[in-house]
Amino acid sequence: MGITVCWDDEVAGCVVMSCDREWDWVALRQAALDVIAMETNTGRLADVIIDLRQGAPRFRLDDMGHVHRLLAMCPEGNQGPIVLVTRDPRISAVVRVARRIFTRLSGRLLVAETLEEARQKIVQRRV
Repeated sequence: MGITVCWDDEVAGCVVMSCDREWDWVALRQAALDVIAMETNTGRLADVIIDLRQGAPRFRLDDMGHVHRLLAMCPEGNQGPIVLVTRDPRISAVVRVARRIFTRLSGRLLVAETLEEARQKIVQRRV
């Protein structure tokens, strides 16, 4: 159970957070802290893919507090996109709401249906 965090083999400067079928908000927060540590260790900000294809916990309205705290952790500055890979319409709806709340992230918070599409969105943003 949990989330693994590693540099992407296909897109340089991109971190992939792969979520197992059973993960929780504590694990996601720790994975976000791991990404920040990786950025600190390398001295560069990373683009992030959060792979939720294995599933996500049932989202409840009070989970917006977790989303709020996670997005508040995102560093200011020249960070690239954060792409959530999912086909779950509930997660897509949460992303739409989060874009309105976190206007500084609105253009960077994206959704893709496949890992390849997520990588393409990141590469397109870099051009």
